Amino acid sequence: MDISPGGFNKMKMNKVIVMSVFALLAVCLAPIMVSAGSLSLDTNYSSTVPTFGDDGFEASNSQHDDDEDQVVNDTASISLSNDLGSDFNITGITLSDAKFGLTPADFDFTNAIGVQIVNGTTPTSISIMATIPENLDAVDTDYNAVAMYVGELTIDATNATGSATSIIFDIYMQRENKLVIDDLDALINNKDSESNIENDDDIKDLGPTDVIDFSIVLESMFKSKDNIDIEDVELEITCDEDSELEFSPDDLIDIGDMGTKDTVDEEITIEIDESADSVDSTTCYLTVSGTDENGALHGEEIFFNLDIDRESHNIVIRDVRISPTALTCDDSSFQVSVDMLNLGDKDEDEVAVQIQSVALGITEKLTNLVMDQDDKSTETFILPVNTEDLTDDTYALLVTTFYDTTRQTDSTIVQLENLCNADADSSDDSTESDDSVYTDAITLDQDTITTTSGKLVSIKVQLTNDGNSPVDYVVSLEDLEDFASSTSNKNVHLNPGQTSTVFLNMKANDDVEDGAMYTASVVVKDSNTGSILETETFTVEVGNDAGASFEMNSKLPLTVLNIVLVIVAAFLIKLIFSGKRRKKASTKKKMADFDSNHSVVLKKKK
Repeated sequence: MDISPGGFNKMKMNKVIVMSVFALLAVCLAPIMVSAGSLSLDTNYSSTVPTFGDDGFEASNSQHDDDEDQVVNDTASISLSNDLGSDFNITGITLSDAKFGLTPADFDFTNAIGVQIVNGTTPTSISIMATIPENLDAVDTDYNAVAMYVGELTIDATNATGSATSIIFDIYMQRENKLVIDDLDALINNKDSESNIENDDDIKDLGPTDVIDFSIVLESMFKSKDNIDIEDVELEITCDEDSELEFSPDDLIDIGDMGTKDTVDEEITIEIDESADSVDSTTCYLTVSGTDENGALHGEEIFFNLDIDRESHNIVIRDVRISPTALTCDDSSFQVSVDMLNLGDKDEDEVAVQIQSVALGITEKLTNLVMDQDDKSTETFILPVNTEDLTDDTYALLVTTFYDTTRQTDSTIVQLENLCNADADSSDDSTESDDSVYTDAITLDQDTITTTSGKLVSIKVQLTNDGNSPVDYVVSLEDLEDFASSTSNKNVHLNPGQTSTVFLNMKANDDVEDGAMYTASVVVKDSNTGSILETETFTVEVGNDAGASFEMNSKLPLTVLNIVLVIVAAFLIKLIFSGKRRKKASTKKKMADFDSNHSVVLKKKK
């Protein structure tokens, strides 16, 4: 080893060079030599967890009457955690993959720049403000009211040594949906009803050939000050087993445009095919959708289940035809043809069909008919009649089907008119009016309706034709001017003896007085002449929770007073009786205080 002064100096120089190289490497690698930790979000933003806004938040609206509502901002508090081993300061925030026309100018990062993200277990919150764009969709493509993905934010930060780190995360915005299905009711076979159908509700006990009439109320939630229409509104119904269902007027209805605070009444009918088999459930989806003037999508979807079940025995009457439909004096008989269908889940070999009319003295029955499942059959009766012995009138015939010969499954009423004595009776008929057609036609489900301001209420009305002729009714709500509005009228055709149920919708005014009571009317008119046939009044009570609370509280002082009086009375009674006992005890004499003559002996104190 060279230990000469020259060799020693050379070794010293090499050591300095090596140390310098290590120092240089340390400086170069310092920015990227960060511990295995990272910056992280304490909240994972998603379609159900919005970064900005919520399901009741307004979006910007350049057409709003109020200036402060033309540009709408929201401030998000974003919580960050740091386990990198040192504190980091935010140096910049950038927006990428922006949607709905958003730009960096729609964000304010000022309050976040320079914030120190402290290392450790305590999160650091930063504030970022953003503008909610007016074209932000309120619902997704499945018409769920959720937050929309609007882009990515990248937060850059450095520590005291110059080491850099960053975090990238998705951001979501949400606004209020302005197009809703406000009410959905169903009427099954013009008899049974289902009101206020909501998600996943079941409509049960349905079978082949059943008819379901849906009454639907749509509403735009935009207010007058918004000045926004919803355009190209469509109402659509789809079902899983739609091959066994028939929709009318169609499965897609073009509503058109809806203005601010508009409500629209629509009807859709589903008829279950005669070949439909029993299924546990067929799910149907009722969807309304539209785009507002700013290009934002709005809408709602309600799904419900149709439970279709074939009965064990079900011989259905499909049609009854009478020939001739009106008898003259030359007729001595008439023909009745009955179309039947076996919609039960069993083959039948003892089917029967019967025609009966007490007034005509007819009871005819065909028996031992064979009908397998889904079989159709037409049976014809030729029935004698003496028209001259009958008055000029309309006669009802009851048609009934049976299985096992005597077990009834279906029935219907048809009419036969006798005109043999029409000329003789025409003068008398011209002076008579058939008032019985319209007597007691209306039956209300309830006499008093409770509502609140701005609420839509469905009123169930049952109509019955007790007359002898078919009638076309127009049913409406009237006398609502002071407190509410009606969304539509209903047209109903009823044959003699037939009953139908309809729902009339009434929406209370926003400024209606709480606690007030009003009187309104259900009016039935002749659709041909417009004349009023019958009117039924009902009471409308406007709910007032505060009033109910006051009424309850106003009884409280009287209750307390009664309790106090009872306590005072008990105290006085106790005082009176205890006083008497003390008084009686003080005057009581002992035997030793009397002498033998019963005289009182006074004893002096010593």
